[in-house]
Amino acid sequence: MTIKTFKYTNSRVLFCCLIISFVLYGNTLWNKYCLDDAIVITKNQFTKKGLSGISDIFKNETFTGFFGKQKQLISGARYRPLSLATFAIEQEYLGNSPAFSHFINILLFAFTAFLLFLIIVLTFKSYFPEVELFASLAVLLFLFHPIHTEVIANIKGRDEILALFFSLWAAYCLVKFKTDHKKYWVFIGSFLWLAALFSKENAIVFALIFPLFYYFLPDFKWKQLIFPAIIYAISAVIFISVRQYVIGGLYLSDSNELMNNPFLHTTFAQKSATILYTLGFYIKLLILPHPLTYDYYPYHIPVVNWFNVYVMVSLVLYVFLLVVSIYIFRKRNIISFSTLFYLIPIIPVSNIFFPVGAFMNERFIYFSSIGFCVLLGYFFYLGISKQKRVWLYSVLGGILLLYGIKTITRNTVWKNDYTLFIHDVNISKNSAKGNCAAGGVILDNLDTTGDKNIQEVEIARAIHYLRKAIEIHPVYMDAWVLLGNAYFKLNDYDSAQYYYSTVLKINPNFRTAITNMLAVAENISGADSKIKVYQEILNYDTTNYQIYYRLGQLFGKEKNDLNQALVYYKKAEIINPGAKEIYMDMGVIYGLLKDFKSSVEMLQKAQRIDPADANIVRNIGITYQLQGDMLNAGKYFQRADSMQKK
Repeated sequence: MTIKTFKYTNSRVLFCCLIISFVLYGNTLWNKYCLDDAIVITKNQFTKKGLSGISDIFKNETFTGFFGKQKQLISGARYRPLSLATFAIEQEYLGNSPAFSHFINILLFAFTAFLLFLIIVLTFKSYFPEVELFASLAVLLFLFHPIHTEVIANIKGRDEILALFFSLWAAYCLVKFKTDHKKYWVFIGSFLWLAALFSKENAIVFALIFPLFYYFLPDFKWKQLIFPAIIYAISAVIFISVRQYVIGGLYLSDSNELMNNPFLHTTFAQKSATILYTLGFYIKLLILPHPLTYDYYPYHIPVVNWFNVYVMVSLVLYVFLLVVSIYIFRKRNIISFSTLFYLIPIIPVSNIFFPVGAFMNERFIYFSSIGFCVLLGYFFYLGISKQKRVWLYSVLGGILLLYGIKTITRNTVWKNDYTLFIHDVNISKNSAKGNCAAGGVILDNLDTTGDKNIQEVEIARAIHYLRKAIEIHPVYMDAWVLLGNAYFKLNDYDSAQYYYSTVLKINPNFRTAITNMLAVAENISGADSKIKVYQEILNYDTTNYQIYYRLGQLFGKEKNDLNQALVYYKKAEIINPGAKEIYMDMGVIYGLLKDFKSSVEMLQKAQRIDPADANIVRNIGITYQLQGDMLNAGKYFQRADSMQKK
């Protein structure tokens, strides 16, 4: 049965969308959590609470549940509570269940395709004698296109899926209002668009796409848009107001970290040329979606200038698309519709008006891909609807076959962090982020083998990637820390200390480096070496009780420099006056210095902190004994014996 002879009913179309979606993406059901899933699911304190965490999800910026506080890592901040709320519901009833989360993503994708079919048929039924054929071709291309793998195969992509799903549903309601003249469609649609906005902010682009659908309906008059425009605008105002209240501002300032601001070191000319380069790259990926990668960070996408041939080709392409879409807009040509549907959603993620934290990403054109699929479907419709061009079935079949193979194989790469990072670093070879991620995931997976020789080979491979990351981005602190970790695992503590120290020279407040240097100090041999590391840490952290306490121990027990030990113990006491071990050690030192009065005073402070510790009581007795005060000594010895018997 060919597409033309298929009997179109809503139930059959929905069934086909479901079957195709699960055939293409069914292998993701065996995938684990991956990439940013930790931020929104596995390490998000609000999501992990289940239903009880939903109120916190709506009251905070999206990344707050992961970082513990609102951090402006990326310009604009993020507020996408609805997608996180769905994860919280899953956590409540299923716990960590990546298979179910993948299932929901596939299901939503299938329903999105079904909605796309319905709205195309409803909008363009007066344009085509076989509008179902045209809609089917567009939807097939949308379902099969591999550019969607990042959105569907990555559970975190739920925000994109929900935003488009609810937006298309809202558009369908708007079109139904025009055809049925029943106002309840407008109110339903405005509520659905509000859900889309709470799923992801980029659903706001439908403020321009809704009128586009409306304009292409028969007997369109601008005044007909007034009522739905007002109602839909209320949804936008509600969302913007809530977002403003929760986040407190737009935070449009640029980040000073290259991984969150890829244009950090570029001139205006370089930035504008590189933006055009990426816009051209999007078209390339829609036409030829290979190779695909999760990582378009600096400098997988190179910084280019205006003399680059690809920049000029991109400029010509976009000027052509814009001119053509505007020129034929009044004729209500499907080419104009599809071109504008491509251009409108890509503007907010293009870095033209505000930075989005990356050069580009495949998920950024999830919305825009509809315009491409509608346009390509239109061209196939023109050919297939004429019997002399039935050979186009073979061309279409070939495209869908290749798209399908690419989609299914790409899904396997998203199995987990290890497969994704190791596979894609061979594509994004010049990406600092990709190389750092690959090195990090290798170190994380060392425990999967107990063979020391294999582990050393893997560590060497990790070091290669991490050094490459630093070569690309010399002040990439995460890479420096991971290099230190790699050498720590090799028991090369001097090298580990060097890399951690380098991090602290770049950023003295980088806590991970301080924590790791403490681990170095604990593992190296020799009191002098340990003291050197601890004293270096004090250059960056003067409030760490543990450092002063360990220095006191080292000078007292290892170096026998009792006076210097007291200096560090007293500093430790200021930071943590409730630590009994400080007073116990100081009591011993004062005893060794024959300052028995101070010794008893310190030991009694320790006793007040922990009255049940018999050793402290016995040490007080010993101190009195050394003074020759046998009466008090006997009392404390007797009390210590009594405590031990209990």
